[in-house]
Amino acid sequence: MSKAFDWTKLESEMTKSTLRVALGAMAEFPREHFYCVAFHSWYREANGVIQLPLLGTHTVEELAENEDLKWAPPDWYWPELDYANATLRKLQRQLTDEATSKEAEHWRKTEARFVTAMVNVAKALTKKLRGHAQATRDFVALFIDEDDATLIPVLQRCTTRTQFQKLFPDLAQRDAYARTFAAAPPDERLRTYLSDVYEHRDQLLEVGEAAVGPLVEKLADEEDRWLVADLLGRLGVRDELAIEALRRHARRAEETCFHETIALALLGDVEWLIELAADERHRAVAVRGIGGLYGASVDYCRHRVPLDYRPLERLLELAGCSEHVDLDTSRDVRPEDLDELLRGVESWHPKIRRHAVRHLGDVSGLRRGAGKQAVPAIAARMGDRDAGVRQQAVISLHYWKKAAKPYLAEVKRLASDRNEKVSRLAKHYAKVIGEA
Repeated sequence: MSKAFDWTKLESEMTKSTLRVALGAMAEFPREHFYCVAFHSWYREANGVIQLPLLGTHTVEELAENEDLKWAPPDWYWPELDYANATLRKLQRQLTDEATSKEAEHWRKTEARFVTAMVNVAKALTKKLRGHAQATRDFVALFIDEDDATLIPVLQRCTTRTQFQKLFPDLAQRDAYARTFAAAPPDERLRTYLSDVYEHRDQLLEVGEAAVGPLVEKLADEEDRWLVADLLGRLGVRDELAIEALRRHARRAEETCFHETIALALLGDVEWLIELAADERHRAVAVRGIGGLYGASVDYCRHRVPLDYRPLERLLELAGCSEHVDLDTSRDVRPEDLDELLRGVESWHPKIRRHAVRHLGDVSGLRRGAGKQAVPAIAARMGDRDAGVRQQAVISLHYWKKAAKPYLAEVKRLASDRNEKVSRLAKHYAKVIGEA
């Protein structure tokens, strides 16, 4: 972990500031008895910003009116205590800079380290506030991460084992069952997962290749077919039986077959999809399948799907396909996608240019070092003959903040663009870039 970020200072400032506002709430309502203060509603973007969580508190008197709200901080009487002073706001910006300074793995490590910091702050607050006259006997401070995968382990880190079992009996029971189930034989666990594919979709992805065969059989289940197709695509295992089964269902010429065609695209079966697109009956779902390579579908795969515009270029050359191509979506991009994005902004087709320009604005995904190539490429598109590309270029340029300033004059010139939307956006972002 880089030493650039001062974790000790973050924990110290968070503890001091949150303790101050918690004591302030107690002083303001001297007849109330507080059973918890909790950090909650933590917002972060993968490979991007990491915000500070909200801080809430609640009392037994307020709880008496609705006991269902006991561990629901957003619905508490005091859901958002104002604790973020200037120092913490600066630390939050530094935290994001640290998280986005390197590759995606570094962002994840920074995220995990932040969770540890918040657990430490919660424990410190418990220790400092538990003896207060207005604190209940089992008072506790918590960091509640609403993500299902981390909710229980983070709460367990904030509390002792006895506290956790007493305060969260339902979660303790769920955790005990999960531990027992994890010790069961793999075949038994897989059968349980397949009995409810929707409920166990994440676990099926964790099973990996061993889940492919049983999932292919589940394609016969009309109710679960769309989800099973999605899972097969996300698993990324190029199994011949899976591909043949997906092809068979994709030929049904129904609007819902796009789940199968997207799965086929994610599995690399692009040639077959291009052939399918030549048939007018199947064109719409075939095009949507290939389009899945350029949207959010790739973000949920177990395997990395590199950006490649060649399948899309071939598709757009086919008569009747362009009208079905929808690229108004975003996908995960990484530094290794930069060369393809730079090629994409020079494409003969405006839909590809627009998509590439949009993703050249993904600073966190490409990393700031890519700016030397990305920013000039974006700026060049402000003179594009397509208004949609010009519009996207202005938007993407501003994400690069100070690096965009050398092109401020060109943005200002677009304020008089013949297209009203481009003109309006240029006027707005000229101010934003000027103030960066």
